[in-house]
Amino acid sequence: MPDVLVVEDDFALGEFVRRALERDGIPFRLAQDGGEALSLAAEQWPAVVLLDLTLPGTLDGWQVWDALLNRADGQSMRVILFAAELDSHDRQQAQQRAAWAVLRKPVSRVQLVDRVRRALAESAIHG
Repeated sequence: MPDVLVVEDDFALGEFVRRALERDGIPFRLAQDGGEALSLAAEQWPAVVLLDLTLPGTLDGWQVWDALLNRADGQSMRVILFAAELDSHDRQQAQQRAAWAVLRKPVSRVQLVDRVRRALAESAIHG
């Protein structure tokens, strides 16, 4: 079953996302840094990636996204950026990489689940 890879380093926000997705029965895996995200994606390719841009360690969100794109090998994924702020450079980068959606922190549970469900549905239809 297609799943969601959540890449979020903030524990409280990660718990919020976990509870929201579990409540709606959406399968997901949670990574707290870029290296863990890439490892989880290698185990099972995600249909949707909910990606925080500011991550601890050597890989930020943009670098994780680039690494995923390099490893895609023809597999599709929908990327939903999850950020508190996006400056004009970030918006340009999101557009160039064809972000599926952008969710601004803080986000409501309803909005989060709606965007993730729509991304999963599109992934199921269009691959």
